[in-house]
Amino acid sequence: MYEVVQVEPRSLGRAPWRSTYTVSPDLAVLARSLATFGVLSPIVVRAKDMTIIDGHERCSLAAMNDAVRDSVGATVPAVLIDCSERDAMILHVQMNRGRGSVVAKKLSSLVRLLTVSSAATEDEICRAFNMTFDELDLLVDGTIIKHRAIKDHLYSRAWVPVESSAKVTSEPGIEAPPNDDR
Repeated sequence: MYEVVQVEPRSLGRAPWRSTYTVSPDLAVLARSLATFGVLSPIVVRAKDMTIIDGHERCSLAAMNDAVRDSVGATVPAVLIDCSERDAMILHVQMNRGRGSVVAKKLSSLVRLLTVSSAATEDEICRAFNMTFDELDLLVDGTIIKHRAIKDHLYSRAWVPVESSAKVTSEPGIEAPPNDDR
């Protein structure tokens, strides 16, 4: 069992391999929830370097949104995990994939990083992310967007089919992430 500790949101680092994004309308809903109820689910942090594994949006809102900060105070609950960077990347995807919030292009970059750096074998990645070798191949070679016909699919607001520069399209339900790679 992990102990929940209080940490200052601004003291936590952003993972360069983060593969998630939350669209603006959902951020507004999350901000209202946090302002009303506080942070109900702890931020998950890699203890060694205080890098956020899960909870980037909750942490950012607690640090920058006045209404949220007034509600939660100067600290947020966090669970510190002793793990390698490889395991932090895997945990990040495992915790977020079921929510439907993983961006294909960024997931492709993360999987390539794991394979190229030899941090994980293809078998380990497939087992950890519950994917087939064919899906892994598409992620590693970067063609998942082309092969999955992303432009031809209708998406919910929870899925962001990003394949080019960050821009907001006029199509309902699709929003591209900002350039800040938050």
